[in-house]
Amino acid sequence: MSNVFVFTIDQVASRAGTDQVPNLLTELQDLRTVIPFGRTVGDELQGVIEDPATAVEAIRRVLAQNNWHIGIGIGSLKTADRKLKRSAEGTSPSFALAREAVEAAKKKPGRAQIAVRAADSQSNGTDAEQPECPASHLEALLDLWAGVVGQRTSSQREIVAVANAHPDATQADLAKKVGLTQQGVAKSLAASLWRQENGILPLVEYLFNEAATS
Repeated sequence: MSNVFVFTIDQVASRAGTDQVPNLLTELQDLRTVIPFGRTVGDELQGVIEDPATAVEAIRRVLAQNNWHIGIGIGSLKTADRKLKRSAEGTSPSFALAREAVEAAKKKPGRAQIAVRAADSQSNGTDAEQPECPASHLEALLDLWAGVVGQRTSSQREIVAVANAHPDATQADLAKKVGLTQQGVAKSLAASLWRQENGILPLVEYLFNEAATS
Protein backbone atom coordinates (compact mmCIF):
# COMPACT_ATOMS: atom_id res chain seq x y z
CA MET A 1 0.00 0.00 0.00
CA SER A 2 1.18 3.56 -0.74
CA ASN A 3 -0.19 6.95 0.21
CA VAL A 4 -2.51 8.76 -2.16
CA PHE A 5 -4.80 11.79 -2.17
CA VAL A 6 -8.50 10.96 -2.14
CA PHE A 7 -10.65 13.92 -3.17
CA THR A 8 -14.27 14.03 -2.04
CA ILE A 9 -15.92 17.12 -3.52
CA ASP A 10 -19.44 18.23 -2.67
CA GLN A 11 -21.47 20.98 -4.35
CA VAL A 12 -22.31 24.01 -2.22
CA ALA A 13 -26.05 24.51 -1.61
CA SER A 14 -26.84 21.84 -4.17
CA ARG A 15 -30.54 21.74 -3.35
CA ALA A 16 -30.90 25.40 -4.29
CA GLY A 17 -29.22 25.16 -7.69
CA THR A 18 -28.65 22.97 -10.71
CA ASP A 19 -26.48 19.87 -10.70
CA GLN A 20 -22.93 20.98 -11.52
CA VAL A 21 -21.28 17.56 -11.21
CA PRO A 22 -21.17 16.89 -15.00
CA ASN A 23 -19.43 20.24 -15.61
CA LEU A 24 -16.82 19.62 -12.94
CA LEU A 25 -16.20 16.08 -14.16
CA THR A 26 -15.48 17.52 -17.60
CA GLU A 27 -13.01 19.96 -16.01
CA LEU A 28 -11.17 17.14 -14.23
CA GLN A 29 -11.32 14.38 -16.84
CA ASP A 30 -7.86 14.97 -18.31
CA LEU A 31 -6.03 14.80 -14.99
CA ARG A 32 -3.80 11.81 -14.30
CA THR A 33 -5.58 9.75 -11.65
CA VAL A 34 -5.30 6.38 -9.93
CA ILE A 35 -9.10 6.15 -9.86
CA PRO A 36 -10.94 8.57 -12.19
CA PHE A 37 -13.24 11.22 -10.79
CA GLY A 38 -16.84 10.12 -10.78
CA ARG A 39 -20.14 10.82 -9.08
CA THR A 40 -20.60 9.05 -5.77
CA VAL A 41 -24.05 10.10 -4.59
CA GLY A 42 -26.16 13.22 -5.11
CA ASP A 43 -24.06 16.25 -6.03
CA GLU A 44 -20.81 14.74 -4.86
CA LEU A 45 -17.85 13.33 -6.76
CA GLN A 46 -14.68 11.54 -5.79
CA GLY A 47 -11.36 10.61 -7.35
CA VAL A 48 -7.92 9.42 -6.32
CA ILE A 49 -4.65 11.14 -7.24
CA GLU A 50 -1.11 10.00 -6.48
CA ASP A 51 1.00 12.83 -7.88
CA PRO A 52 1.27 16.02 -5.72
CA ALA A 53 1.47 18.31 -8.75
CA THR A 54 -1.74 16.82 -10.14
CA ALA A 55 -3.41 17.29 -6.76
CA VAL A 56 -2.51 20.98 -6.87
CA GLU A 57 -3.94 21.35 -10.37
CA ALA A 58 -7.16 19.60 -9.31
CA ILE A 59 -7.59 22.05 -6.45
CA ARG A 60 -6.91 25.03 -8.72
CA ARG A 61 -9.65 23.92 -11.11
CA VAL A 62 -12.19 23.20 -8.38
CA LEU A 63 -11.55 26.40 -6.42
CA ALA A 64 -11.94 28.44 -9.60
CA GLN A 65 -15.64 27.53 -9.69
CA ASN A 66 -16.24 28.74 -6.11
CA ASN A 67 -19.03 26.22 -5.78
CA TRP A 68 -17.53 23.20 -4.04
CA HIS A 69 -16.46 21.95 -0.64
CA ILE A 70 -13.27 19.91 -0.96
CA GLY A 71 -12.20 17.13 1.39
CA ILE A 72 -8.80 15.53 0.92
CA GLY A 73 -7.87 12.26 2.60
CA ILE A 74 -4.20 11.39 2.61
CA GLY A 75 -3.43 7.77 3.34
CA SER A 76 -2.85 4.31 1.99
CA LEU A 77 -4.57 2.70 -0.97
CA LYS A 78 -4.97 -1.04 -1.05
CA THR A 79 -3.71 -2.86 -4.12
CA ALA A 80 -7.21 -4.13 -4.84
CA ASP A 81 -8.61 -0.59 -4.73
CA ARG A 82 -6.18 0.54 -7.42
CA LYS A 83 -8.13 -1.56 -9.89
CA LEU A 84 -11.45 0.13 -9.15
CA LYS A 85 -13.26 2.18 -11.77
CA ARG A 86 -15.36 3.90 -9.09
CA SER A 87 -13.71 5.12 -5.89
CA ALA A 88 -17.03 4.85 -4.01
CA GLU A 89 -16.43 1.11 -3.84
CA GLY A 90 -13.04 1.49 -2.12
CA THR A 91 -12.30 0.27 1.40
CA SER A 92 -8.87 1.85 1.96
CA PRO A 93 -8.42 4.11 5.03
CA SER A 94 -7.88 7.15 2.83
CA PHE A 95 -11.53 7.06 1.70
CA ALA A 96 -12.76 7.45 5.26
CA LEU A 97 -10.28 10.29 5.77
CA ALA A 98 -11.63 12.09 2.71
CA ARG A 99 -15.18 11.71 4.01
CA GLU A 100 -14.15 13.17 7.35
CA ALA A 101 -12.37 16.01 5.57
CA VAL A 102 -15.28 17.07 3.38
CA GLU A 103 -17.61 17.10 6.37
CA ALA A 104 -15.10 19.32 8.18
CA ALA A 105 -14.93 21.62 5.15
CA LYS A 106 -18.71 22.06 5.19
CA LYS A 107 -18.55 23.31 8.79
CA LYS A 108 -16.11 26.12 8.00
CA PRO A 109 -17.47 29.63 7.51
CA GLY A 110 -17.65 30.88 3.96
CA ARG A 111 -18.96 29.56 0.68
CA ALA A 112 -16.47 27.05 -0.72
CA GLN A 113 -14.08 25.56 1.81
CA ILE A 114 -11.40 22.88 1.97
CA ALA A 115 -10.08 20.51 4.64
CA VAL A 116 -7.38 17.86 4.86
CA ARG A 117 -7.16 14.70 6.94
CA ALA A 118 -4.10 12.44 6.92
CA ALA A 119 -3.45 9.02 8.39
CA ASP A 120 -0.60 10.24 10.59
CA SER A 121 -2.73 13.02 12.05
CA GLN A 122 -5.46 10.89 13.59
CA SER A 123 -5.46 11.30 17.35
CA ASN A 124 -7.67 12.80 20.02
CA GLY A 125 -7.30 16.22 18.44
CA THR A 126 -7.99 17.68 15.05
CA ASP A 127 -5.41 18.43 12.39
CA ALA A 128 -5.65 22.11 13.25
CA GLU A 129 -4.70 21.29 16.84
CA GLN A 130 -1.47 19.62 15.72
CA PRO A 131 0.62 22.46 14.28
CA GLU A 132 3.61 20.17 13.75
CA CYS A 133 1.61 17.93 11.39
CA PRO A 134 2.30 18.47 7.65
CA ALA A 135 -1.41 17.99 6.94
CA SER A 136 -2.25 20.96 9.19
CA HIS A 137 0.33 23.11 7.41
CA LEU A 138 -1.18 22.08 4.08
CA GLU A 139 -4.73 22.83 5.21
CA ALA A 140 -3.72 26.27 6.52
CA LEU A 141 -2.23 27.20 3.15
CA LEU A 142 -5.20 25.78 1.27
CA ASP A 143 -7.53 27.83 3.50
CA LEU A 144 -5.66 30.96 2.48
CA TRP A 145 -5.75 29.97 -1.18
CA ALA A 146 -9.49 29.31 -1.04
CA GLY A 147 -10.02 32.65 0.66
CA VAL A 148 -8.15 34.52 -2.07
CA VAL A 149 -10.04 32.79 -4.86
CA GLY A 150 -13.36 33.19 -3.06
CA GLN A 151 -13.03 37.00 -3.00
CA ARG A 152 -12.86 37.32 -6.78
CA THR A 153 -15.69 38.82 -8.78
CA SER A 154 -17.19 36.97 -11.72
CA SER A 155 -15.28 39.25 -14.10
CA GLN A 156 -12.01 38.57 -12.30
CA ARG A 157 -12.70 34.84 -12.45
CA GLU A 158 -13.16 35.04 -16.20
CA ILE A 159 -9.90 36.89 -16.72
CA VAL A 160 -7.97 34.56 -14.40
CA ALA A 161 -9.41 31.55 -16.22
CA VAL A 162 -8.20 32.91 -19.56
CA ALA A 163 -4.79 33.74 -18.07
CA ASN A 164 -4.46 30.23 -16.65
CA ALA A 165 -5.48 28.68 -19.96
CA HIS A 166 -2.87 30.76 -21.82
CA PRO A 167 0.13 30.99 -19.46
CA ASP A 168 2.45 32.32 -22.19
CA ALA A 169 0.09 35.04 -23.37
CA THR A 170 1.02 38.70 -22.95
CA GLN A 171 -1.36 41.13 -21.30
CA ALA A 172 -2.08 42.49 -24.78
CA ASP A 173 -3.08 38.98 -25.89
CA LEU A 174 -5.27 38.52 -22.82
CA ALA A 175 -6.91 41.90 -23.37
CA LYS A 176 -7.95 40.86 -26.87
CA LYS A 177 -9.32 37.55 -25.65
CA VAL A 178 -11.50 39.08 -22.90
CA GLY A 179 -12.38 42.32 -24.67
CA LEU A 180 -10.71 44.70 -22.21
CA THR A 181 -7.84 47.16 -22.29
CA GLN A 182 -4.39 46.03 -21.17
CA GLN A 183 -4.74 48.32 -18.18
CA GLY A 184 -8.06 46.69 -17.29
CA VAL A 185 -6.54 43.22 -17.47
CA ALA A 186 -3.55 44.30 -15.39
CA LYS A 187 -5.77 45.83 -12.71
CA SER A 188 -8.01 42.78 -12.61
CA LEU A 189 -5.13 40.32 -12.29
CA ALA A 190 -3.54 42.47 -9.57
CA ALA A 191 -6.80 42.69 -7.61
CA SER A 192 -7.26 38.93 -8.00
CA LEU A 193 -3.80 38.26 -6.49
CA TRP A 194 -3.22 36.01 -9.49
CA ARG A 195 0.56 36.38 -9.40
CA GLN A 196 0.66 35.59 -5.69
CA GLU A 197 -1.58 32.56 -6.24
CA ASN A 198 0.81 31.17 -8.82
CA GLY A 199 3.71 31.89 -6.49
CA ILE A 200 2.44 29.60 -3.74
CA LEU A 201 1.69 26.60 -5.97
CA PRO A 202 5.18 25.05 -5.57
CA LEU A 203 4.81 25.33 -1.80
CA VAL A 204 1.39 23.66 -1.92
CA GLU A 205 2.90 20.83 -3.96
CA TYR A 206 5.77 20.50 -1.48
CA LEU A 207 3.36 20.25 1.46
CA PHE A 208 1.28 17.62 -0.35
CA ASN A 209 4.43 15.57 -0.74
CA GLU A 210 5.39 16.09 2.91
CA ALA A 211 1.92 15.10 4.12
CA ALA A 212 1.97 11.96 1.98
CA THR A 213 5.42 10.79 3.09
CA SER A 214 5.42 11.75 6.78
